[in-house]
Amino acid sequence: MNLILIKTGVNMFAVIRNGVTVGTIQREKINRKHMWHATGINGSQGIFQSKRTAAEWLAREAG
Repeated sequence: MNLILIKTGVNMFAVIRNGVTVGTIQREKINRKHMWHATGINGSQGIFQSKRTAAEWLAREAG
């Protein structure tokens, strides 16, 4: 699996798996903590502590 992150804005990245966009991740402050909010192209959403975990989750969800 080839996973690429492309910066699309301030604290926002597009996640590309094998040449196909699977979603975006963006950094948000939730309860005074910085977290990563992942949104897939199918509408699935998740909150993660690390950018890598969020990107891997999106790649699995697009499965």
